[in-house]
Amino acid sequence: MKIIKPVLITFILSLGIFCGVLYTSCSKDGCKGVNCLNGCSCSGGQCGNPKPGIGGVNCQTIYRNLYPYTYKGVVNFNGHIDSLTTIDSNFNYDLLAFSPNSGDTMNYETMTVLWQDSTGTKLLVTLPIILTQNAASGSDFTVPSIAADSFTYSGYGNVSTVSASMYLTRISKSTSETISFNSFSRK
Repeated sequence: MKIIKPVLITFILSLGIFCGVLYTSCSKDGCKGVNCLNGCSCSGGQCGNPKPGIGGVNCQTIYRNLYPYTYKGVVNFNGHIDSLTTIDSNFNYDLLAFSPNSGDTMNYETMTVLWQDSTGTKLLVTLPIILTQNAASGSDFTVPSIAADSFTYSGYGNVSTVSASMYLTRISKSTSETISFNSFSRK
């Protein structure tokens, strides 16, 4: 009996050590209970590999869905909008209406911005934009070169839930003009 007791204690201690080593060597599923959204994948307990235009801890934020608003402000421009309209005091408070391309689930960084007169009844130009440098506080964007109304437009800007700014270059056959939409406020 005296020999059995030390052997039994040694066996129990060895079994405990073996089970402890075995338990700690098992890999635990760090992604169990982590809900990654919008096509993100979980690795090491964190969501990653988001598509451009998506952010947040669980990839829950589609940035373009934060900005579908109309912003109002003063256009800084000397010249003609088109052959019929000249910017003057009647056009001091033009509108920029941002809308997501909600049907496009492959490119979450794309949107459209409509430049409208102060009443919102006259559409001056429709421009595609591509969001970049996305953050909860706002996103930068580019306006890829696009031909509209015998002009070619391109530019850049930024938009948040409270304000928007945009800087366009408009080129025709004979002129190149810069149009600034500084600090437009959400209407």
